[in-house]
Amino acid sequence: WTARGATGWRLDCANDLGPAFAGELARAARDAGAVAGVLGAVLGFGAGWARPYDGLDGVMNYWLRAAALALASSSAPADQLQHALDRLAAASDAGALERSWSLVGSHDTARLATVLDDDAARVGQALALAFAYPGVPVLYYGDEIGMHGAGDPENRRALPPPSTWDAGRRALVTKLCALRRAEPALDHGRYVSLAQPGTDLVAFARVTGDPAETLLFVANA
Repeated sequence: WTARGATGWRLDCANDLGPAFAGELARAARDAGAVAGVLGAVLGFGAGWARPYDGLDGVMNYWLRAAALALASSSAPADQLQHALDRLAAASDAGALERSWSLVGSHDTARLATVLDDDAARVGQALALAFAYPGVPVLYYGDEIGMHGAGDPENRRALPPPSTWDAGRRALVTKLCALRRAEPALDHGRYVSLAQPGTDLVAFARVTGDPAETLLFVANA
């Protein structure tokens, strides 16, 4: 398939394959010309899975999803959330983290609107973190228009008629996508923790070689 034009691969259930075998598959795909690399679905902490030469090129970042939902649902203290984000950035290869998928939902999870009770502020906070943290923001179809759905098969329904779409949700996602395209720091900026011990704040910066491009993310947990 790579010879016929496929540029990259996503390994389903990579955590069931194990890091060593997933790395072998990634190397074989790269050797065959998969220029976009190989990502794996890793439901836990993915830092050890994605690394140069002998690992995956990136992961579906379910660790970030857990942090985003905990932040948006106020289900974890700020210090714990800050540590989770800082730990992932510190333990990950920077390039692999930038190539990983920053997601808040997928075909294997309940939909974002369902998990967060369709609360616009909470959904917005989760999405903002996914777009601000190092990685490639990946939206599961329908989350940008407020689709609901619990477990499979409810979370895999077809798109509803446009008349039922959440216009506010779509406008927010459009704005976040525009920021992602316009701001170099969101594309390749380094992660810098701005931990605020003893407060309810989660904060970090994305920085490049140009101080004028620095962006700050600050959230009230």
